[in-house]
Amino acid sequence: MFNSYAYRFGALLLLMAPLAIAESVTVRSGNGSVGARDSAVTFLLGPADTDFSHPFTSTDFSSAQNGPAAFIVSRNASWISGLSVDSAASWIGTNANAASSQGNTALYAIRFTIANTFSTSSLTMHYAVDDSLGGTNPGVYLNGTAICNSLIENSVTNFTQEHILTCDGIAPLLHVGTNWFYIDAPNWEGAAGLLFSATITTSGSGVPSISPGGVVNAASSVSGAIAPGSIASAYGSFPLSAPSQASGAPLPISLSGLSMQFGGKQTPLYYASAGQVNLQVPWEVTGQTQATLTATLGGQTSVAQTVNLAPFAPGIFSMNGQGTGQGAILDSQYGLVGSSNPASVGDVIQIYCTGLGAVTNQPPTGFPDSGSPLSETTTTSTVTIGGASAQVLFSGLAPALVGLYQVNAQVPAGITTGPAVPVVVSIGGVASNTVTVAIQPFPPSPNPQPSITSLSPSSAGAGTGSLTLTISGSGFMASSSVTFNGVLHGASLVNSGQLTITLAASDLATAGSSAVVVSNPPPGGGSSNTALFTITPAPSGNPKPSITSLAPASAVAGSGALTLTINGSGFIASSSVTFKGVSHTASLVNSGQLNITLTASDLAVAGSSPVIVSNPSPGGGLSNTAYFSITTPPSPGINVTGVWQGTWDSTTGGGQGSVAANLTQTGNALSGTISFTNWCFANGTVAGTLSAEYSIALTLTFVDSRGVQRQSSFSGNVADVPVSATTRQLRMIGDYTGVMNGSCVAYPGGITMDKM
Repeated sequence: MFNSYAYRFGALLLLMAPLAIAESVTVRSGNGSVGARDSAVTFLLGPADTDFSHPFTSTDFSSAQNGPAAFIVSRNASWISGLSVDSAASWIGTNANAASSQGNTALYAIRFTIANTFSTSSLTMHYAVDDSLGGTNPGVYLNGTAICNSLIENSVTNFTQEHILTCDGIAPLLHVGTNWFYIDAPNWEGAAGLLFSATITTSGSGVPSISPGGVVNAASSVSGAIAPGSIASAYGSFPLSAPSQASGAPLPISLSGLSMQFGGKQTPLYYASAGQVNLQVPWEVTGQTQATLTATLGGQTSVAQTVNLAPFAPGIFSMNGQGTGQGAILDSQYGLVGSSNPASVGDVIQIYCTGLGAVTNQPPTGFPDSGSPLSETTTTSTVTIGGASAQVLFSGLAPALVGLYQVNAQVPAGITTGPAVPVVVSIGGVASNTVTVAIQPFPPSPNPQPSITSLSPSSAGAGTGSLTLTISGSGFMASSSVTFNGVLHGASLVNSGQLTITLAASDLATAGSSAVVVSNPPPGGGSSNTALFTITPAPSGNPKPSITSLAPASAVAGSGALTLTINGSGFIASSSVTFKGVSHTASLVNSGQLNITLTASDLAVAGSSPVIVSNPSPGGGLSNTAYFSITTPPSPGINVTGVWQGTWDSTTGGGQGSVAANLTQTGNALSGTISFTNWCFANGTVAGTLSAEYSIALTLTFVDSRGVQRQSSFSGNVADVPVSATTRQLRMIGDYTGVMNGSCVAYPGGITMDKM
């Protein structure tokens, strides 16, 4: 039952464990298209226009991990277009309009995975941010610990350029598996966005090292005592540029310049990589309870690690390289005994393992068993399959391989068969790890127990006609049945997570809560949790209308016809509207909006005009009264249309300069443009009114030097003044109130302009 396949199969087994190599992981913002959400980045939402008011706690970090996905937002005109190192990175924010509207401070969380062991690590991040990294808290964290804090410029506005953050020595904060990268991005005002691409690089160190407790049974991956002559794996940091392996037997004592010393003896090596070395424990340490292991590379030797020894340390190889699941077990034709090739009761199977101790005809260290004569264990091994004792036909070294043992056993009768029957090898009172083997016939797989997570829709009104109810959850199958309010309904399977049923009008006739339950037949199966479908009472009568606002809220007497929008609630198609007590035809937009047309005659006389909405019975009634203002037009003797020029000054020492405006008057409404000789204001627009008393009120809108839109107000009077004995002109005099924005300050002051 031996041939050269055993060598090839055994060599494969020794390379199954995960290897430690250098790797780089990149996390970025904007993993997707603009307008979508970035599912790779979640966040804890903070306040608008300020920072978190407390140092972050573990709860904050957990909330960031479980928060909503970030929005991928359109780039603000002031932001840089992208990063030089990563064109896939895009701007993100806490709301879909973060680039153009008020944003929020956020603690962003990004999950990443390190697959391989390492000893050193560094971070390089390219980024831009509106407004900053960090504030009350540091800006960047790994697994909840702040890093690179002294390198971050907390108070600098960064959205106009790309910044680079690099720091080393972060390896102690990382681990193999899932890690979390956090960014604190405070927002001080207005828009808020973040653009970043961060690369975490891990690698081994320059001096070889063996991890404490890092020498394990190569088959079971169990630390503890190992047996002389067996195969072991040593984990640590071995700075090799590439993995290498032995080409055959006898095994070499050096691979790529790396050697291992076990109990002072040069040790045969199967395989060497940056994080793992597979070796044979020398036969010469037999009888010892401990020995030291060191690694040497490039003239540098690691710190010695003490390894416990025992006469027996059995371990069965498995196909996942971790000593669990499908075992490295072959049939008599050297085929893997798995679900696609199960064994039967009475078949002989070959179990590949290590650590079974002393053998007859012991080969030299590093050399394979010759196969003639066979090397058999001096102590009898035992095997259980499915918990029952199996007859052992052979226990010893597998020919052509170093340190690999083979136990041939016959599958006993009377065991529970299936795709994963447990197998254990014991010797000298020590049991191996448990692996599995497929033994036919397989029992039928049990049906899953169903579970309901949601209903869609989750409610309907009493008296509603038939509808399709979608049930979402898990464990659904073609034979699943559904009861609604205790009545069986035919179910249609969409997939294992979704069923649909049809609810008839009779199911929805009466208000209340109806129980929805999914059931699966045996074997297994069972009933799901109960989900409740709500049937709401039928509505009684029309709603009473209510008015919240009018748009526009006023007009100038004598102006032409206009459309008046009435905002509120409870509006229906049969709603009617009176304006000044006169009925007007209403056009329904939705339940919160009506439109009516006001004619020129409606707007002929200045005054306050009542607006009322009425709904017919049943129910219905009159709304509250809203008032539309019809204002007196300004005196025709004053017309401010034209070009104005003059000067401005500050009452608090902010300076002075010239001002020019181009205004247009329509009725008492004013609009136009304005410019200041002031670096903060630049150019802008104005809008306002002129009353009959020639009182003027303007709102100035402009973009300041930081690219932020701002507003100021101006109020004053227009006078018809003589310039000479034969010339008169209009003069505008008044005060403006400015704004404060960082270092850009517009102080309150006065403006004087003449119409040219």
